[in-house]
Amino acid sequence: MATPHMAATVALIWSRSPGLIGNIAATRNLLDDTAIDVSNLGCGGTADDNNVWGEGRLDAFAAVQRAQPPPITGAHQ
Repeated sequence: MATPHMAATVALIWSRSPGLIGNIAATRNLLDDTAIDVSNLGCGGTADDNNVWGEGRLDAFAAVQRAQPPPITGAHQ
């Protein structure tokens, strides 16, 4: 069930920040930076990046909040 959650989070991020659409590296960095670390060294790795949880537990709210919305331009300023 991780895939639907990750796909939905990426859709929300790209909706908030259209400049990230298709920029896989920046999107991944955003997801990695906002993930909640889960220390489980049962299969190796480190507390920050292990072979059970990877970069950690997805924090969709933090990822979407950190995505930068496009600047407001035109008459609506």
